Amino acid sequence: MKQTRILLIDDDPFFMRQHIDYLKAEEFDVLHITSVESALQAAESGAEAFDVVILDIMMPPGKYGKESTEGGIRTGIRLLEELRKLLPVIPIIVLTFTPEFYNVQERIESKVTVCLRKPILPSELVSWIRTSTKGL
Repeated sequence: MKQTRILLIDDDPFFMRQHIDYLKAEEFDVLHITSVESALQAAESGAEAFDVVILDIMMPPGKYGKESTEGGIRTGIRLLEELRKLLPVIPIIVLTFTPEFYNVQERIESKVTVCLRKPILPSELVSWIRTSTKGL
């Protein structure tokens, strides 16, 4: 059976450590990225490189060519838009810790598979990954 390849984009390595360890123990191949620039580089490698993307919507400032963002939700939403262009059919699971969860969910729902609130149990994240990649 093919190992599911995950592009995990989250700028908080401490918070994500338990999730990464759990995903690897569940036999997932995880590439953890903490910056906008690295995320775009990874996504440019093409849809065949990943089966699912997990994106923290609150990201530090990043550059998109000559344009840059101030960080926070704006950066995450802009990154999501770029990822969707580069990976049009890959499931994208968005994680957010923001108290404005429902506003974020409304703004991005057409671009993502599911928007989940942090903190999330690693087992729940695995369930969403398996649901999102079923049939791939």
